[in-house]
Amino acid sequence: MENSPNYPNTKTRYFIVKQNDTLSELHPIKSGVPQGSVLGPVLYTLYTADLSTTEQTTTATFADNTAIIASHSNPTISDLVQENLYDSVKYLGMHLDSKLNWKHHIWQKRKQLGLQLRKYYWLLGPNSKLSLNSKVTIYKSILKPVWTYGIQLWGSSANSNVEILERFQSKTLRIITNSPWYITNKNISKDLEIPSVKSVVKSSTAKYSEKLQFHPNILANELLNEEHDLRRLKRFKPLDNITRF
Repeated sequence: MENSPNYPNTKTRYFIVKQNDTLSELHPIKSGVPQGSVLGPVLYTLYTADLSTTEQTTTATFADNTAIIASHSNPTISDLVQENLYDSVKYLGMHLDSKLNWKHHIWQKRKQLGLQLRKYYWLLGPNSKLSLNSKVTIYKSILKPVWTYGIQLWGSSANSNVEILERFQSKTLRIITNSPWYITNKNISKDLEIPSVKSVVKSSTAKYSEKLQFHPNILANELLNEEHDLRRLKRFKPLDNITRF
């Protein structure tokens, strides 16, 4: 498809293909639409509509994210699937590791939060001219959403992993309030009316469970059915978050 005359080219764009450590030659992009165009979603849907599928694979798509879930009863083919595996992979903002214990995801979020805290320290620190309410608003609107995303899933992680984010929140609130050492973290959170991480895990999971219960999609309703669940290694399930804390 040629570029629309309403979107004239201002410069030539190029692309390359990378396979492991090998790069292809540079090729010009001769057609397309600008990023953000109303045609973009339609063209992407047409582009991905003919993704090949088999009985042994399931294609999961969301916007421009595509994951292929594969299995096979043939041991030779199954062994091939296990080659060149990564310890973890990021999908839809969640870091999935081979054990699904969410430890890697939580540590990645902790690193991201540390960078964000340093970025906004001049607004949150003791030398900031902002009011306490403004500082709390910055925390709630910028820092807190980093760790609350996907909380219904990673909230089932071990207590030691959840405590990683609990300690970060306590540290940040102490910086915001410039509290002396003898003021407890519990009192700071209470005065600022900011719930603990564990409380957010519990309330968010409860709301999500209620949402699934009345969801029009039958497959979503089935997520609440634990009759056929096999519990291994005494791990918590996402729905356990409602009662475990």
